[in-house]
Amino acid sequence: MECDRAAKLRRLECLRRRLPHMSAAALAEACRVFSTEPVPDLHQRKHCAEAAELILESSSSLGPVLRKMTLVGCDGRKVTVDAVDFWPYLDVAVRAESGFAAHFWNTLDDRPVLPSRPWSLVVYADEIVPGNVLAPDPQRRLWAAYASFLELGSYCLQQEHGWLCVGLIRSSILSRVAAGMSQWIGEIIRNIFGQPVEGQQIPVALTRRGRVHLFAARLSMILQDGGAHKALWSCKGDAGTRFCLLCRNCIARRCKILDEAGCAMVGSTDIVDDNLVRHTDSTVLAAIDRLKEKRTSMNSADFELWQQASGWVYRPHSLLFQSDLRWVMRPVSQYCHDSMHTLLVSGVFQTTMWLFLTTLQSRWPLLWETLHEYLGAWHAPKHWSNAQDAFSPKRKAACRSAGAFKCTASEGLSLFPLLACFVRRLRAEDSDACVPATTALLRLEELMHVCQLARRKDAVQTADMRKAVAGFLESFVEAGRSDCMHSKFHWLLHFGDHLSKWRHLPQCFTHERKHRMIKRYADDIHNTRTFERGLLRQVLAHELHEHCNAHPLTPAVSLVQPRTAPKAVQQCVQTHIPELVGAPSVKTSLQARLATGDLCNRGDVVMAPWDNGVLCGEVWLLLEVNLQPAAVLLLLPVTKRCPDTHEVLCGPGADVLLVPCDLILCACYWRGAPSQSRRVLVPFHLREQV
Repeated sequence: MECDRAAKLRRLECLRRRLPHMSAAALAEACRVFSTEPVPDLHQRKHCAEAAELILESSSSLGPVLRKMTLVGCDGRKVTVDAVDFWPYLDVAVRAESGFAAHFWNTLDDRPVLPSRPWSLVVYADEIVPGNVLAPDPQRRLWAAYASFLELGSYCLQQEHGWLCVGLIRSSILSRVAAGMSQWIGEIIRNIFGQPVEGQQIPVALTRRGRVHLFAARLSMILQDGGAHKALWSCKGDAGTRFCLLCRNCIARRCKILDEAGCAMVGSTDIVDDNLVRHTDSTVLAAIDRLKEKRTSMNSADFELWQQASGWVYRPHSLLFQSDLRWVMRPVSQYCHDSMHTLLVSGVFQTTMWLFLTTLQSRWPLLWETLHEYLGAWHAPKHWSNAQDAFSPKRKAACRSAGAFKCTASEGLSLFPLLACFVRRLRAEDSDACVPATTALLRLEELMHVCQLARRKDAVQTADMRKAVAGFLESFVEAGRSDCMHSKFHWLLHFGDHLSKWRHLPQCFTHERKHRMIKRYADDIHNTRTFERGLLRQVLAHELHEHCNAHPLTPAVSLVQPRTAPKAVQQCVQTHIPELVGAPSVKTSLQARLATGDLCNRGDVVMAPWDNGVLCGEVWLLLEVNLQPAAVLLLLPVTKRCPDTHEVLCGPGADVLLVPCDLILCACYWRGAPSQSRRVLVPFHLREQV
C-alpha cells in the first residue's frame, strides 16, 4: 500500500511539472472534473478563444455583444476601440434560469418597469493595475466600468456577480483621447440610452423563455472614488478653489498634514451641514455653459484663473459638455461618494489614526510596540484580514518615513474595533489619557460602524448618519486638528444626502474583489494589439458562467461548498446530538453564509439570541441536515460584562448545543486560551442587547 501511494505521488509530481504553471488547487479541480467528465474534443488554445467568442456572438437576438466604439483623439483623429454593447450583453446575462438571471426576473416580476417608473442604473468606473505591482507596466494599466440596477437590492450590489462589466480600456489609449475617461464613459452611456423619443428612452426587448419583455432604465447613480469623479465630471477637485462639485460656497484652504507630505491638496474646516449651499443639477449645467462662454470671451491667462476659481476644467469632449447627453445626465442627483475610499483609502481613518498615534506617542513611547502586542492577542473571524502587522516594526518605520499611517482598506476595517477597545481600556485605567484625541477615535469608530451598516437598505436612518458624521467632525475639531482636515473630511457631510436619496450606501469593496478576475486574465495577455477584445472576451464569458453558478443574490443561510461528512463525524454527531439521531445524511463545511450575508467559519466565536439576550459559542462544526444549515457550538458561559470596553468575559466551554445557522448573528473578536476564560468583543450593533 505504501509503495502504491509513493508511485501515485510521483506520477502526480511528474504531471504537474509537465504542465504550464497553475496552482495546486487548480490542478486538483481539473483532475477531479476530468475524472468524471470526458475531455472536450476541441481543447487547443485557439479553441478556448473561439468558444468564448461563440458564446458572446450567438446568444442574443439583439446582436453581437462586442462592438466597436469610436472616440475623438487629442489630435482630432478618430480612435477606434473594442467595447461592450450593453443591451445584447444584458439579454445574454438574463437568459439563464439561475443565479443573476433568476434574481433579475424575480425582481422584475415584483417591480415591473412602467413608462413612469424605469429601473435605476448604477455605474462604477475605476483604474486597475494588472501584473507585478512592484514594477507596474504603464502600458497595461486599464480602466474598468461596471453597471447594475438599484432594484436588484443592496445585498446584490455587495456581490461581484451582481454587476455587469460594461467596458475595459487601457489607460495608454485614454491618454490619447480628448477628455480621456470622461469621453469614454459618455460613449458607454450613449450606447445604453441612445436617443430619446419625447424625452424618454426607447424600451428594449429582453427575451425570457421565448417571450419578449420591454425594459427601460434611467441613470440613477455614478459611484466612484474621488479621482475618478474628478476625471469624469471635468472638475478640478482638490486642485480647485471650489473643490466640491456638490457645494457652491465651499472654499478650499490649506491642509497642514498634506502640506507636510508635499501634496498640493486642500481641505475645508466647515463641519456644519446647514452652512453648506448645495448645487443643483441646473446650477452645475449653468456653470458648464458659463465656462463655454468664458472660453471664447477671455484671454488664456484670465481663463485659467476662472477655471481655478470656479473649480471646472474646459474639456469640450467630456461628459457634461455633450449636449445630446443632457437629457440623461443629472450631475448632482447622480453623484455618490464611496465610503470605503473616503474612510479607508488614504482617508479619514488613516489621518485620524496618525494624529492619535503622534499625540499619544509622547506620553507612551512604546505605544507602537504595545499595540502590536495587544492586537496579536486577539483572534479575528477567519474571513477577516490579519491586522496585527499594521503595527509591526517594519510598518512603524514605513509610517514614520512617510509621515502618515499606512494600511490597506481591509486592514483598516479589521483594525478599528480593536483600536476602539484599546482606547476604552486605556481611558478606564487613565481618565486623563489625551481625552480629545481618544474621543475623536471613538467617534470615528461609531461613524465607521454606521457606514458599514448602511450597506444594507434601510438599516440606517438619515438622521443617525448625520449625527454620526457631526459627532466625529466636532470631536476632531475639538482635538485641535482642524488644520489637518483634507477634502475627504468634507465628503462625509454629503453621506446623509446620499442615504436619504438611495436609502443605502454601496461600497467599492465589491468592485475591488471583482478587479481580481480582470487582473487574472489581463496578466496572461501579451498581444497588446488585440488586448481589449481578447480581455473583454474572456471577462464577459467568465461573468456569464459566474452569473449562472453563483450563490443566491438575496440573503440566504447556507453552507459554502458543503460536502458529505466523513463517517466518523456522522457517527459522532449522531451519537452525541439527539437532534441528529437517525439523520439519513449529514453534510459539513468550513464556512457558512449567515442571514445578514456575512460569513462565519469553523473555529470562530459567534453570538446568537438566547433567553431574551445572547449566547456566545465557539463553532465546532458546520452541518447541513435535511437541507437545514446548523452549527455545533461549544457554549461559552458569560461570567462578567464589561460595559466600559464593550467586552464580555466567558468561562471555559463545557456544553455543546446545535444551533440553526439562521439564528447566528455574527462572528466576533476574542482573546484568551480556549481552555480558559476568554474575552469576547461585542459588535457595535449588539451592544444594547448584551
